[in-house]
Amino acid sequence: MAHAYQLPDDALDCLCGEISQHLDQLHEARPGQTHPVELHETFDVWMLGADKLAAGAKAGKDLAQLAKPTNHLHHQIKQGGTALCSAISSTGKAAAPHISGMALSPLVEKIDRAVDWLDHQSGLEDDPLVRLLKVPAYQVNAFWLVDEAGGDSRVVVIDAPTRLKHLPLLRVMSSREFIAALLKEKQIVGIHE
Repeated sequence: MAHAYQLPDDALDCLCGEISQHLDQLHEARPGQTHPVELHETFDVWMLGADKLAAGAKAGKDLAQLAKPTNHLHHQIKQGGTALCSAISSTGKAAAPHISGMALSPLVEKIDRAVDWLDHQSGLEDDPLVRLLKVPAYQVNAFWLVDEAGGDSRVVVIDAPTRLKHLPLLRVMSSREFIAALLKEKQIVGIHE
């Protein structure tokens, strides 16, 4: 069974207060909801840049040496047991995180499904820390399963474009397998003038 980032109770209280201030707009988008809104999993957000990926892989580096913290936390918010939205908080120099944004997004439901899969179907026998790993150059979001005792880390892709054939969703792979799979794919390229 994996575990998410744990905030102290006082920080949770502050975040819940901030979230409740922003929920009026979301309630307008979901009229008639009478179930309470609850703050669920919190994930430390990390970023893997394309520049670090290619250079680091050639040097034999692992994900722990390539990914960088964003100083943000992703919070899952549910209503009536159903994923409602997410909140992002900043964990910079302040003593407690503060909400920097909230969003209704398909990623919220994908994260919710991946949490359920990790808890009930993944076959994990240890208790890794789960981070949210973003790889913008490939439009990939994944759970990064970190062994806090210093063992190998693993990755579970939770959202990726369907054209990325080497990155199956909801499958536990080593971080080195994940890096190798990314490098077999083409990066998402924008149009430049």
